[in-house]
Amino acid sequence: MISAYTHRVTIACPASLAAAGAQLGLLVGRTAYDDQVFDDVIYQDGSGVRYARPTFLVTAGFREIAESDLTLLPNPFEADLNAALRAQALLRVYDEPTPADPAHIVAIVHDDTDEAMAAVEGALGLSLIDPDPL
Repeated sequence: MISAYTHRVTIACPASLAAAGAQLGLLVGRTAYDDQVFDDVIYQDGSGVRYARPTFLVTAGFREIAESDLTLLPNPFEADLNAALRAQALLRVYDEPTPADPAHIVAIVHDDTDEAMAAVEGALGLSLIDPDPL
């Protein structure tokens, strides 16, 4: 059986937007755990802005779902609709690698290949935060 999850999305979500982004994830996701994708704020940009940077497989319809009228979606996991709407207003979905943006949630839809992932990682301009700075 071929999976419907044929694309990968990599998201750069500023820490300041992570709580709202989590509610968007819960609303458009498939499980009760999709609000946890922004829990790990372990990346930063060159200015020191911190980000969650999850990446996961999605269906080809990810963009349409993420940009749809959220008030019409089923809400089986009781996401905070107002928070999800705030996150959606700040969501930018791209098909090409693009830099992270401290004012927006950047989602890049790409092929699930090592080459595509490397291009996306390079374009985002994020680095892991040193967990043990000297």
